[in-house]
Parts: sequence; C-alpha cells; structure tokens
Amino acid sequence: MRSHAFYRRRQERRASGLNLTPLVDVMFHLMIFILVTAQYSSVYSMKVDLPKAETAQHVGERKIVVVALTDDEKIFFEKDKVDLTKLEERLKELAVLEEPPQVILRADAKSTTGILVQVMDLVQKVGLRKVSLQTEK
Repeated sequence: MRSHAFYRRRQERRASGLNLTPLVDVMFHLMIFILVTAQYSSVYSMKVDLPKAETAQHVGERKIVVVALTDDEKIFFEKDKVDLTKLEERLKELAVLEEPPQVILRADAKSTTGILVQVMDLVQKVGLRKVSLQTEK
C-alpha cells in the first residue's frame, strides 16, 4: 500500500511539468509559413505613379503578369520594354497555358487612356480573361 502511494506521488510530479513540444512545433510551422510566403509579397515592375481609387481591392497571391504603362506611353511586360506587337506575342504564349495567369495593368496616372484601352483590348483579344487595373487606395 505504501509503495502505491509513493508511485502515485512520483507520477503526479512528472505530470505537473509543462509540455512545450506542441508549442515549439507550432512556432516552427509559423516560421516556415512566413519564410515561404514572404518571397511572394512583392511584384516587380516598372515604377509608375498609380492613380487613386476608393474601391481598390487586394489581388491576393496568384500567378500574375504585370504590364506597366509609363506616363510617356512606353509599355513594359514584366521588366522588358515592348511594343504592342511584341506584347501581343508574349500574351498569346500565356493564353495557351493550362492555367493562364492574371494580368495586372499598372498605368501611370499621367498616361493617356488611349494606350491603356489598346493594351486592355489586346489582353482580351488574346483570350486572357483575368485582367485587373492596379490603383492605390
């Protein structure tokens, strides 16, 4: 009888300690998640002065392609300067993919709407349906 009480007290002492293993596992998972998703947080493109919009929405993390229009009506596909025919060729290559990317248009606030409409029409013409115009809030 006496040894049974001693065994129970010894078990209670062990059980009273705090088990940190689940906490450490959760912290490592969070750290890995943050490190993996941090590389997708910014999209590189040309620096343009975006127009303001009150109804601007966050795009989220998807496959995206950025087309930038500068104030002097130059067109940039990702980092490369292109004209309308070269842009059409590159967009056609993307349109035939199994999962076509979303196209984000970044037009400078001082750029004319003529070139913006031409680019938007070109994106629709090649068959890309996910098109957004990037603005600032």
